[in-house]
Formats: sequence, structure tokens, C-alpha cells
Amino acid sequence: MHHQITVNVKQFVRIVDHPLACMLLVHFVMVVTELFYAYTSFIQDMRSGNDVQIEKYISSIILAAFEGFQFYFIISACAEITEQAEKMGLLINEFLQIDAGVAVDRCIETFTIELLHQDFKIDNCGLYNIDYTLMFSMIATMTSYLIMLVQFQLAEV
Repeated sequence: MHHQITVNVKQFVRIVDHPLACMLLVHFVMVVTELFYAYTSFIQDMRSGNDVQIEKYISSIILAAFEGFQFYFIISACAEITEQAEKMGLLINEFLQIDAGVAVDRCIETFTIELLHQDFKIDNCGLYNIDYTLMFSMIATMTSYLIMLVQFQLAEV
């Protein structure tokens, strides 16, 4: 039954591979553009001598935060599914402490060996795993892009 559930989850993930990749790309682009827009608007208002009112920038910051939360929830759901699937081996090992008979011990041993050979990580189109390392990598990439955009914007002035 565990194997069938794992197969069904992988088939479902395969169905949503391309839409999920597009969603992650959209969240990435939205966060970068909204933060860059807020920054450039703020700098332009400061340079022109206008009063800096936070209310003008709060909508883009809130939108960037909203997109970031959606991105986090997508990543955390996939990471939680992976963690729960990998936890099965630990639960089986706890059951091994009970003396249930030779046949049950062999079944548990075979099932544990099968669990060791399965990869429970959710990947996207075979390119990358969807887990917290993806989130940290995307945050680092967003930061790098924002720094480059700010440098290009400063070079124009």
C-alpha cells in the first residue's frame, strides 16, 4: 500500500510538473520586480526632493511578500510530503523491536530494504528537487539579481 501511494503521488507530481515550474518562475519574477520597483520609486522620490511616503510603496512590498509566502507554501508542502514518506523507514524500525515471528520479520526486512532503494524526493521535470534547498537557492538568486539591477540602475544616473 505504501508503494502504491508513492507511485500515485509521483504520477500526480508528473502531471503538474510544467505548471509548477511556471508558478515557481512567476513567483520568482514577481518578487524581484516588485522589490526593484519599490526601490527605484523610493530612490526617484528622494532624488527629486518629494516627500517620501511609505504608503506609495507598501502595495508593491505587500505583493512581493504575498508572492514570497505562496512560494514558501509550495516548497514546504513538497518538503513535508518527502519527509513523511522517508519517515516510514523509522517507524518500521521501531516495530522491529517487537518479536512477531519469523515471517513478519522477513516481511519487515524486505519492506525496509525496498524503502532504502526508493527516492521519495519530489523533483520538477527531473531538473531539481523541490525542497528547502531550492527555496534558499532561489532567495540567494533573487538577492543577486536585485543587486545587479540596482547596480545597473545606479550606472544609468
